[in-house]
Amino acid sequence: MKRRLAVAMLALAAGGPALAAPTILTASLPTGAFQQSYYTQLTATDPNVLNPTFIWSLTNGLLPAGLNFLNSNNFGVITGTPTVAGTFYLTFTVQENSGNTFIGSAFQSYTLTITAGPPSITLNTLPPAVQGTQYSATLTASGGVPPYQWTFVSFDTQGLSIGFTTGTITGVPPTPGIFFLTVQLTDSVGASARQTLQLFVATPLRVLTTSLPNGSSGTFYSQALSPGGGQPPYTWSLLTGILPPGLQLSPTGVISGTPSGNGTYPFTVQLLDFGKRVAQANLVITIGPGLTITTSSLPDGTVGQPYSQTIAASGGLSPYVWSIVSGSLPSGLALDSGSGTVSGTPNTVSTLTVTVQVTDSLGGSAQANIAINIRSSLTIVTSALPDAAVGSAYSQTLASSGGLAPLLWSISQGALPAGLTLNVTTGAIAGTPSFAGASSFTVTVTDASRQTASKALAILVASPLTITTGDFTATAGVAFSLTLAASGGTPPYVWGISSGSLPAGLRFDPGSALISGTPTAPGSSTITVAIIDARQQVASKTITVTVNPPLPPALTITAGTGAQPPVSIALASAYFGDVSGTLTLSFNSSVGGDDQMLAFAAGGGRTATFTIRASTTQAVFANGATSAPLLMPTVAGTITLTVTSLRTGNTDIMPATPPSRTITIDPAAPVITGVAFQQQPGGFTVTVTGYSNTREMASAQFHFVPASNNSFATSDFTVQLGPAFSTYYQSSASFAFGSLFTLTMPFTVQGNAQAVVSYTVTLTNTKGTTPPTQGNP
Repeated sequence: MKRRLAVAMLALAAGGPALAAPTILTASLPTGAFQQSYYTQLTATDPNVLNPTFIWSLTNGLLPAGLNFLNSNNFGVITGTPTVAGTFYLTFTVQENSGNTFIGSAFQSYTLTITAGPPSITLNTLPPAVQGTQYSATLTASGGVPPYQWTFVSFDTQGLSIGFTTGTITGVPPTPGIFFLTVQLTDSVGASARQTLQLFVATPLRVLTTSLPNGSSGTFYSQALSPGGGQPPYTWSLLTGILPPGLQLSPTGVISGTPSGNGTYPFTVQLLDFGKRVAQANLVITIGPGLTITTSSLPDGTVGQPYSQTIAASGGLSPYVWSIVSGSLPSGLALDSGSGTVSGTPNTVSTLTVTVQVTDSLGGSAQANIAINIRSSLTIVTSALPDAAVGSAYSQTLASSGGLAPLLWSISQGALPAGLTLNVTTGAIAGTPSFAGASSFTVTVTDASRQTASKALAILVASPLTITTGDFTATAGVAFSLTLAASGGTPPYVWGISSGSLPAGLRFDPGSALISGTPTAPGSSTITVAIIDARQQVASKTITVTVNPPLPPALTITAGTGAQPPVSIALASAYFGDVSGTLTLSFNSSVGGDDQMLAFAAGGGRTATFTIRASTTQAVFANGATSAPLLMPTVAGTITLTVTSLRTGNTDIMPATPPSRTITIDPAAPVITGVAFQQQPGGFTVTVTGYSNTREMASAQFHFVPASNNSFATSDFTVQLGPAFSTYYQSSASFAFGSLFTLTMPFTVQGNAQAVVSYTVTLTNTKGTTPPTQGNP
C-alpha cells in the first residue's frame, strides 16, 4: 500500500495531470411518509483517487422536522421519523480530501417529499348497481405513498372485478340483493388499509302493472300501480296522455277519483327510483256507462237435457253478484250468484218468466225480466245401422222423436263410409260403398228451436269376398287337417271344389270347408275351390297341394377303433326311397393348436358322401365301401362326425337335430415311431420321430451301450426339451402336422464313436413316459 501511494505522490511531484472533482452518485431521494421511519444514504465517487475521504454537508434548505443529517463513513445519511408532511428542497455538498490535502468538491439539489400519513380509502359508499347491467365505480384514496394497488380481500357477489392500479370496480352483477365487498389498498412502500363496502344490487326497474280495470261513470275508482326492481323510494308521474276526467295519479302510484264521463283513455306512466332510474308503461282505463243487464231472454231448454246459459251485464265494476228478485226458474234449474249462469237439467215442460238482479262491487244494481221455455226432449230413435258391402247399393233412413219441426241432420263427428251420403232434411243414408272397413260416426239432429240430439252409430262395409287359404303341404303317411278360410263378403258361406282332385287319402267336407285325412304317397296336385256368400257373391281360387315325403327313421353313426377306425352309417329301419347325404368331420383340440391331418382315408378330405338305397338300411360311401376309415389326429381333443345334408330326390329330409357322433382322444404319454443313428465327424447324431398328443414335451433320456473292451465316461444323458417343443408347437406352421415331430440330437465323442453297439431312447411329457425304444448303429 505504501509503495502504491508513493507512486501516486511521485506522479504529482512530476507534474502529472490534475485530479477531477468527486462525482455524486445519488440521483434522487426516496419519498417518506408522515410518522414512518426514514433512512437513506448519499454516495459519491472519484476513480482517480485511491481511498478518498468524503465529507458531506447540507448547504441549502431545511430538513423536515424529525429528520437529521449525519456524515458517516464517507456517506451522507438522512435518518429519523418525519413529524410533518410536505415537499422540501435541499442542496447537499460533498468535499473530497486525500490525507490532509483538499482535492475538490461537488454539490447536488434534491426534492424530498413526505406524504401525509398512512394510506386510507376515502370512498365509503358504493353507488347501487342493477342486476344484469354493466357497473362501474372508482374507489379513491389518500395518504400513503403512491402509486397504489387495489385488491379484493373478499366479496360475496360474482361478476365483479377491481382494477389493480385504478381501483375501479367493474362487471355485470348477476344476482340482486345486498352484498359486502372487502377492499385492500396498498401503497408503494407496503402500507395498506382495508375497508368493507356495501353494494346494493337492484333488479331492473319495471312497472309490474300491465292493465287496469275499467270503471263506471259516477262510481268511485281507486287502483294502485305496482313497481318492481330498482331501489325505493319510488316516484310516479304521468308522462303522456290523460287520465279519465275526475281521476288523478298520486306520486305514490295510486290512481283514484270519481270519473265523470265515458270513454277509453290511453296514457303512459313513468316510474322513478332512488337511483334516478326510469321505467315506463302504457296503460288504458275505459270508463263505461252504469250497470245494465244486457240479456233479455234465454234460449229454450229440453226436458232431461243439461242446460247452461249465462245472463250478461255491462257497465258497473265487476265482480257482479246475481240474484232472483221475483218468480222462479223451471224445475231443475238454478242461478249461480257469482257468474250469472242458469244451469241444471230441467225435468218439466214449462214456460216461465223471472226477474233477475245484478249488483256490482261498487254497490250499483240493475234488474231485468227474462223468460225461459222448456220443451220436450229431441231424441234419435235409430239405435243401429245394418252392414253394407263394397259395390252393393245401400239405403237406410234415420228416425227421431220430439223436438220442433223442421229437422236438420248432420254428421257431427267422424265420417260415413266412402260412397255414402246423408240427406240433411230426410235423414236418409244412401249410396254404394267403395271401400271395406268399419266407419264410426256421430249423427246430430237439430230442430227449429235449435234443440239438438246426437247418437254414435257405425256401419260395417264388408270387403269383397276372397279366399285367403293358399298353397299348402302335407306329409305322406301323416294325418292332415286344414280348414279353408275366406274374408269379406257376408256370411254364411257355401264351399265347394269346382275342378281338380285332392291327393289320395285326403277328403273335403263342403259344410265345414275342412280338408282332412292321411295322404298315402308323395306328389303334387291342383284344385280349384269356390265360395258363395249370403249376398250371392262368388269367389274362386286355384290351390296347389304338395305331399312331402316323411322324415327318415333314426340315423346312427358308428365309429370303430384302431389306427384308422372305420366309420359306418345306418338307418334304424328301411326307407321307401333312396337317401343321399354328406358326413362332415370337425376337430376341437383340447390342448391348443390344431391337427390338419384329420381326414377320411379315401380322398383325404373332411367330407364324405353316402347313399342308402330304398328298402335298405346300410349306407354306402362314394368308393362303394360300407365304411369310411379315418386318418386320426395326433393331438388330444374331440372329433365330431356330423351329417350335414340328407335328401331323398330333391327334397331335404334333414331332421331338426342333425345326427352326430363324437370320438374323444385323451391326452397321453408320447409315442416314439422311429429312431435312427448316424456317424458324424467327431461324434454321431440320434434322430427320434414320434408324436405327443399333449403338444408339449418335458425331456428325453438317452442310454448308450459300448462294445466289449470299451467303456464310456457317461452312458446316460437327459436332455430338457420343454422350451424347444413349446416354441415349435406354438407356431401355426406345426398345425399341418398335428403333434408329429422329428428330434435330432448330436453327440460328441472323444475317442472311437463306433464303439456304440446299441442305444435306447425314452421321452417324457406331462402325461407320462414312453417305453424305452432300442436302436442300433
